[in-house]
Amino acid sequence: MKSKVLLLSLMSVLISGCSEQSRIESERKQDIEGQKAAQKDLIDRRANELKENAQREGSESLRTLDNEQKQLELEKRAIDDEKRDIQKRTDFAKKNIDDQSAACKKVVDNNAQRAKAQLDSLKVR
Repeated sequence: MKSKVLLLSLMSVLISGCSEQSRIESERKQDIEGQKAAQKDLIDRRANELKENAQREGSESLRTLDNEQKQLELEKRAIDDEKRDIQKRTDFAKKNIDDQSAACKKVVDNNAQRAKAQLDSLKVR
């Protein structure tokens, strides 16, 4: 009987030791899971911060490029306006030269007519 009691006592100690070991392992596993969750949360937060920074920098770059594009478009319009003005002045100058040329040719024609008329009048005498 004593051996049964002793055996039961040893089994009880062994079971209680196994139970304690299981509890310790369970706590360690819970700690590992907690650390895993904390690390994943940290990774998610940092990734979100990086994505927000990337988005903000991208948006700022796009705004800067949009502003530069608008400025270039304004400058292009100004250049196009200046080109049109130059073309108008050139066309006006060419027309004015054509008009002056035509007027000069008329004067030459009239002078030639008068000179011929004078020659004709000298022959008649």
